[in-house]
Amino acid sequence: MILRKLFFISLLLGLLPGCWDNSSNNNKLLVLNILDPELYQDCHIPGSINVPLDELENYTRDLDLNREIIVYCSNYLCTASKYAAELLQKLGFKQVCAYEAGMAEWRQHGLPVDGLAKQQYLTAVIAQPEELQAQNIKIITTKALAAKMGLKLS
Repeated sequence: MILRKLFFISLLLGLLPGCWDNSSNNNKLLVLNILDPELYQDCHIPGSINVPLDELENYTRDLDLNREIIVYCSNYLCTASKYAAELLQKLGFKQVCAYEAGMAEWRQHGLPVDGLAKQQYLTAVIAQPEELQAQNIKIITTKALAAKMGLKLS
């Protein structure tokens, strides 16, 4: 009887991931949109959190330095994700990547988005620069980020 109860309790807890122990979320992937709130509301990667660049240091103050963090902004022309990744590295975070292709390429690949997606920058196709200026930070591709989030490119 006790064994049966333990089985059902463990089954229930398995169906509610992260709901009962927030400390287990410390190692989950954290995807941060560092654009202004208006741009975030218009279009963002589902599950990402809006933390404008000027609020990033305060937001991450209590996070585990081993937490995997990916920062993104609008597209290759936007330098905010590079600066955010550099700041996080200076703060001691060890697993930081910049998604330089940004929200525009994510949407152009047909990946899921939240928001009305009415901003004009979302339709502008911008090729990846031959040499990204972010040499001291890790860059993650659209395909790699989608895979980390359990998605596939179409």
